Amino acid sequence: MTEVGERLGWGIIGIGNIVRSTMAPAMAVEPACDLVAAVSRDQGRADSFALEFGARFAYSDYDEMLANPEVDAVFIATPNLFHADQVVAAARAGKHVFCDKPLGINVADARRALDACESAGVSLGVNFHNRHLPWVRDVSRLIAEGTIGDVRVVQLQVASGPRHYDNWRADPVMA
Repeated sequence: MTEVGERLGWGIIGIGNIVRSTMAPAMAVEPACDLVAAVSRDQGRADSFALEFGARFAYSDYDEMLANPEVDAVFIATPNLFHADQVVAAARAGKHVFCDKPLGINVADARRALDACESAGVSLGVNFHNRHLPWVRDVSRLIAEGTIGDVRVVQLQVASGPRHYDNWRADPVMA
């Protein structure tokens, strides 16, 4: 593992939109991050991603990436169904984990992932950015200031908007 002041070697499992638009560009420019490796089911996509973002390794098997000693931490951005198993595998490999939401598709899977990280002594974070969205902060402020009175019930429905998903998000098993 890296020492304080050294760069943290990152491996990414899943190279979809959130990774390409946000996470990989941030890792590529952050001085404390070293984007070491990426995993895609398709080796050609992994190779292309590595070239685009400066990763030194590209894999189609995440177990191979987890065996790479240059990888200290893993960002998991695969379909929800795979999160818990990949967190467990990363923890067993001694890698710190930052997992896109949700940690698991049910409580048992999330507990299993959490237990694996605790047992391995690695850090676990979940990328749940919604609390930082401007409208969430605005509503939180209004509640905290008492502007809208005593809140007793909140009912919230969040959707992707008018866009149609023709990928894994439309598959109830994968999502």
